[in-house]
Amino acid sequence: MADRSLYSHLSDPAPSGLQFLEQYGDRLGQLFAAAIWPLSNVGGTGDAVTATLDPPLTAGLLEHMRFSIAWAATNTDNMTLSIDGGTPVPVLTAAGFAMAGGQAQAGARVILEYVGGAFVIVSGGGSGSSAADPYYIAITASTTWVKPSGFADNTPVLIEAWGAGGSGGRYNGLSVPGGGGGGGGYVARRLLYADLPPSISIIIGAGGASITGGDTGNVGGSTTVGTLLTAWGGGRGASSGGGGGGGETAAGNGSVGGAPGGGAGGATAAGDAARTIWGGGGGGQGTNANLVGGAAVFGGGGGGTGLGSSTGGAAGGVSVFGGAGGRGCTSSGGAGTAGSAPGGGGGGAHTGASGAGGRGEARIWIGGV
Repeated sequence: MADRSLYSHLSDPAPSGLQFLEQYGDRLGQLFAAAIWPLSNVGGTGDAVTATLDPPLTAGLLEHMRFSIAWAATNTDNMTLSIDGGTPVPVLTAAGFAMAGGQAQAGARVILEYVGGAFVIVSGGGSGSSAADPYYIAITASTTWVKPSGFADNTPVLIEAWGAGGSGGRYNGLSVPGGGGGGGGYVARRLLYADLPPSISIIIGAGGASITGGDTGNVGGSTTVGTLLTAWGGGRGASSGGGGGGGETAAGNGSVGGAPGGGAGGATAAGDAARTIWGGGGGGQGTNANLVGGAAVFGGGGGGTGLGSSTGGAAGGVSVFGGAGGRGCTSSGGAGTAGSAPGGGGGGAHTGASGAGGRGEARIWIGGV
């Protein structure tokens, strides 16, 4: 067994050459066991990481070997690490859980220890603590979301959702321009990690489709996060008025804003701003470039009215945290502009295509909220 004695020509008695070599080998073994080996040329993906070691691992991985690495990309799911082209090895948090998406951030440097056939993060993040390793995902298409592991039951969770915006309308054959679509509404819910089910079916509302015939646009779809919450879509624009914005408990219906916060669509008037900070703005409608879409804070902005003259269409309503409404057409045959995601209402048109509504969205935050 190696000890910590130091030998030199002053030692009494002086060590023989064989004794010195044995002590030298033992001491190098101690240093190797305590070393943290820097990995370089980090590549692959955020989930399947590759790296190299200089000098290479000729004897393979040994129990309790430690390495330092700076992640090249943020992970989206469970992780593996392959060194020098070897077999990919799972990367775990300090608590022994598989890594959840977002726990390894691009540029973050960590120390890994090889234990029991896996790399365990022992310093620098990935501990499974919600304060150190928050989880975040933005969901823009319908999916089944799987609850990530590694968080304490009392970790705070925030779920946000936007309904989709309605599409703009067109003229009715009597030179009456189409109104803008209503913006989608916004909802949020706070709960604890323990209250999340193992998986959640998430349906992302589709934006109201653009129209090229007729005068009435299409409503925006609602976004549902399982049974936890629903964000309601915006109403459709038409020649009779702009679409109503989605509210907290109901979708926009024609020009009527969803209760309680959706702004009303204008009829020869600008769209109303959202009535609460959560609702969507109403679409504008009429023959004046000032008949803009209604503004919103969290919900989507309403679309602007289309105009059949060179003065151009009215602007869509702005939103602080949601998508902006689309501008109405800028000429008789021009198209309305699509609403921005999430939840912006589409711009109205005259004889051209109306603007589509912006899609909905869901966002999930675990820890750090």
